[in-house]
Amino acid sequence: IEAVFEQLSVKQKVFAEVEAVAPAHAILATNTSSLSVSEMASKLQHPERVVGFHFFNPVAILPLLEIVRGEQTDDASLATAFGVARKLKKTAVLVKDAPAFVVNRILTRFMGEIQNVIDEGTPVEVAEKAVEPLGLPMSPLVLLELVGPAIGLHVSETLNRAFPERFTVSPNLAAVVKAGKRGFYV
Repeated sequence: IEAVFEQLSVKQKVFAEVEAVAPAHAILATNTSSLSVSEMASKLQHPERVVGFHFFNPVAILPLLEIVRGEQTDDASLATAFGVARKLKKTAVLVKDAPAFVVNRILTRFMGEIQNVIDEGTPVEVAEKAVEPLGLPMSPLVLLELVGPAIGLHVSETLNRAFPERFTVSPNLAAVVKAGKRGFYV
């Protein structure tokens, strides 16, 4: 399972290196949170072996796993991916290869609105308090610290490019990343 930085060219390079030495029956899985699985596989000799295997943080606690079928992913690779998910005791769902898949697209829209109210001047603590009644497993901004603001920014930028009318990029989040901070509270 590849889990390098969210940059398509880096992931393609890693997959090319792994494909050169991996046995023919091995699937190549990526933990990308927003990049196209099909594009990752596009330069490989066997793109049918590539699947998305997107975990959620904290991985040890959250059971959901998005399995992403690329344009050329074959049924055997999907079956193997679902088998591995079962062994890991994960609840696997098959999702389409689309920008940020399903969960991150929904989460980024939600997080974007929280960041928008902060960008408009709402204190961070007030924004956090306002979503407490939703009963989330953790505060959205704590989740952002856990996954890393750079990943959050990358997903926001990816979705903004794909759907500019629906997704914004928070100037405050960009500033947090540029400053090298771990989150809004640091």
